[in-house]
Amino acid sequence: VGKELAGAEVAHFDETGGRVKAKLWWIHVACTKKWTLYHLDERRGKTAMDAAGVLPSFTGIAVHDGLASYRRYDLVHALCGAHHQRELLGIAQTSGQDWPTQLSDLLGEIHLAVQTAKATGATALPARQLNKFRKRYDTLVAEGQRLNPPPPRTGKRGRPALGPAGSLLRRLELYRDDVLRFATDFRVDYSNNQAERDV
Repeated sequence: VGKELAGAEVAHFDETGGRVKAKLWWIHVACTKKWTLYHLDERRGKTAMDAAGVLPSFTGIAVHDGLASYRRYDLVHALCGAHHQRELLGIAQTSGQDWPTQLSDLLGEIHLAVQTAKATGATALPARQLNKFRKRYDTLVAEGQRLNPPPPRTGKRGRPALGPAGSLLRRLELYRDDVLRFATDFRVDYSNNQAERDV
């Protein structure tokens, strides 16, 4: 199964905690619609992912939830839109700001546009439509950054914590192409639900 997954064009990856003899272990999953591999490990990060045996030789598009360990593999990444929508709606509730809801709605609108295009047999969104979506995305991320500036440096070593909104905004800016991968490559699903269901 590992060999088939490593050769897949697109695969989904996830990890979740579970109890083994009252201790926290991690269940790692790598899957496509045809194949699923499970790996149980005491660790969550790259060492466990290496031991699972798929990611070290994987050359396709890796769909995941954004855990930093996945970035240690030199791959094409795609980030789960459903995760982002949940985070955005949570920040909207706690902050009272409008940009998270607007950005969540925009991701839903892009997803619908992709589904509609696929239903008509298209293999890509029109370039003009995609550029408009990107501009709106960038504008909303910039608005979020304006309202949630990074905390000032205190002179202590290291970078000050950004908080939930700042951390999400940094990811949305830094990895915009991965967030919107589903809109630029129709082989990629909007969400990582395949892996979540399997695990």
